[in-house]
Amino acid sequence: MPWPEAPAPLHGLLPHSLSLISLTPREQLILATLSVTGDRAKIARNHFVSLNTVKSQLRSLYKKLGVTSREEALLVAHREHLF
Repeated sequence: MPWPEAPAPLHGLLPHSLSLISLTPREQLILATLSVTGDRAKIARNHFVSLNTVKSQLRSLYKKLGVTSREEALLVAHREHLF
């Protein structure tokens, strides 16, 4: 008796609108601001936080998205319907 076939990968079964990336409300806000400006100091001023806080938030956001730059972050965010 032959072995049953392996199940199909889930990637093809999930609708494109479901993202596996979960962002905090603050990360979503930073991402939205990042789509307008890449200037970290400006982001800090707009959100009334320090530049170091913005740097930390961007590191966390980039890590979750698996990217290393603003451009890559925006591409992944668009592809995953994060904003």
